[in-house]
Amino acid sequence: MKTVAVMTASPALTAIATMMAAALPGVTARPFVEPLAFAAALRHERIDLIIADFDCPRMPADRLAHAIRVDTRVGRTIPIIALGKNLGRDARCFSSAVGIDEVILKPMSPLHLYDRIRARLVAPAPIGPANVIPLFSPLPN
Repeated sequence: MKTVAVMTASPALTAIATMMAAALPGVTARPFVEPLAFAAALRHERIDLIIADFDCPRMPADRLAHAIRVDTRVGRTIPIIALGKNLGRDARCFSSAVGIDEVILKPMSPLHLYDRIRARLVAPAPIGPANVIPLFSPLPN
């Protein structure tokens, strides 16, 4: 069984992402609201994919990705899909630099999100850069 962790800016988007992930055979989806609960799950459970959101006020996707990539307790092997709107080329380049594997522009079709989740879980692409420069504080304990 594979697990997808979801933390987005709105309950509606979290519900859509969670439903799309859970619709895949052999996949369970876990929605998160609080960064502390998310951090605890990363340390104590197997997470196979993360769906994050640039617009999430509690933990934007870039900060979340960076914190995961520099935290040796979590590791650098979890693929991260980030959702965002109005992202320019600089933001996309920065996303790659902090360890985000794929950016999907909002609004998106739920079926497109489903396809991208499936693609990442079946044959994950190489994970972000190996040497991420610390830009933000680590995940909360």
